[in-house]
Amino acid sequence: MKKLILFQFLYGLFNYCSAQTVYPNVCMDIPTDLNRIVRNIFLEGFIEFKKDIAKITAAQNWKWSDDFKETKNTMNALDEDQQRTINSVTELRRELSNHVSRTESLVHGNRAMFLEKMTNLSNAIDDREQQFKLMDTEVISLQDKYTDQKDNITDLGDTLKILLSEQEWMVSNVSELHGKMQEMRDATSVIHRQVSEQLNHTDDNLKRFFVESLQNVTKEYSENLQNMKQNVTSLFEVVFKQADAAVSLKEEIRKNALMMERLQVEISELKENISLSKDTPSTRVTCPAGWSMFGTSCYTIFHQQLSWMNASMKCLTYGSKLVEIETKAENDFLKSSLIKDEGNYWTGGKDDVTEGQWVWVSSGTTFDFLDWNTGEPNDVGGEDCMEISKHRNRKKSWNDKSCKSSLNLICEKF
Repeated sequence: MKKLILFQFLYGLFNYCSAQTVYPNVCMDIPTDLNRIVRNIFLEGFIEFKKDIAKITAAQNWKWSDDFKETKNTMNALDEDQQRTINSVTELRRELSNHVSRTESLVHGNRAMFLEKMTNLSNAIDDREQQFKLMDTEVISLQDKYTDQKDNITDLGDTLKILLSEQEWMVSNVSELHGKMQEMRDATSVIHRQVSEQLNHTDDNLKRFFVESLQNVTKEYSENLQNMKQNVTSLFEVVFKQADAAVSLKEEIRKNALMMERLQVEISELKENISLSKDTPSTRVTCPAGWSMFGTSCYTIFHQQLSWMNASMKCLTYGSKLVEIETKAENDFLKSSLIKDEGNYWTGGKDDVTEGQWVWVSSGTTFDFLDWNTGEPNDVGGEDCMEISKHRNRKKSWNDKSCKSSLNLICEKF
């Protein structure tokens, strides 16, 4: 320790002399021996100091080595604790997973059992609804039976007994359903109670509904029966009126047939007279007022919209027939002299017996002369009667027409 102090003193003196710039000669005057002594002392002190440093360093290194070993041991212990902790956590996770799996299995098992019981309950409710539908079908069947057999009112009481027995059977089924529902687990107790209350409420509603329905059906059947009686009475009145009308129509048809037979006879007689008049000289034939003559026939136009049948009857009342055009000269006469407008007029031609075979109804002869418009006759919609018309932009004048159409008419008589 003393050497260390001396060394520090000499080292300080040396530094002082080295740093002197004002009085350098003071340090230079130190004897050489003193310098040598100082150097030896300094060297010995340095060596001692180096040894002390080495001892201190060795001691410190030994201490650090012990601390390092202790720290390493502590780290190893911590690593072991960490590994044990990891293993414990892994084991806990495995156990937790097993617990979760078991819990899910239990939950799924309970859920499956719950769903199965709820399915059974739903099926029972569906069966109940189906039975309700069957009961509705029975009510409809009862209505049909009552309509078909209005005199057999006692069947309604029998049907009512059947419905009541079915209702009692359904109530017993509801009680049995309630018993099964009581066996469900506590987890479904709330649902069970709500369904039970709903079913009880439904039973009350159904009982009230059936009683009201039967009352309404009975009332409705009575009203329908009364209405049916009134309708039958009205229907009989209509039938009687139609029967009277049919008798009148039949009588009118008979009269028209007799008139046509008489007119046919008159026409035949007129034809015979015409034939005789052609063979023997006679006076000039004249036409009634309003009639135009061409050849040996008289013609007139009626501007009255009638069907073909009514037009034919119209001509018969004047002792004539619907015009029958047998020659081109007669056709030209009608278009140039008789028809003054562009109207349409009925003639006596028809093909209602054989389609496409046109004949003059009065004589029964087929057409010898034709003047059909382009594309006619085409029988569109069943056109079986012939009309004649005059138009500026048409050279031809004939067309087939529905016999029910309403047209003007041209009558011809000898």
